[in-house]
Amino acid sequence: MQRMLILNCILLLLALCPAAAGQNLFPPVDSTAQDGPAAIFRAIEKGLSEGDVRLFSAYFSRTVSLNVRGSGPGYYSANQAGQVLRHVFSARKVPSFKFTTVNTGDHPFATGAATLTINGQTERVQVYAGLSRDKSGWVISQFNIY
Repeated sequence: MQRMLILNCILLLLALCPAAAGQNLFPPVDSTAQDGPAAIFRAIEKGLSEGDVRLFSAYFSRTVSLNVRGSGPGYYSANQAGQVLRHVFSARKVPSFKFTTVNTGDHPFATGAATLTINGQTERVQVYAGLSRDKSGWVISQFNIY
């Protein structure tokens, strides 16, 4: 009788307490959803300096306004925007990059000059990144290289 009572208590505990059943009460949080504008701008700086768009492409909004010198402006899906920028930076290298103007207020944006190197020739460009808030947090909604 006592064994049956203990068994019933264990089964009740497992049914009512997900943590006891091995389920995680606090699932991992996507870190990009909680990153603020300053963290996103740092990721862009690092990604441009290292030539690795993947370091900031996770922050693209579902639709990104993208304008790259030499091609027409347009609206791209996050995946397409990442592919366009990967193509741009596969041929052009940025020795280093740092935003010179950063606004992390209600309408965050950052601008800075970069030097691109392509086949030994250098080209000076201006980089602009604009953020907006969606339900998951801050995202890159506008990205210009002109």
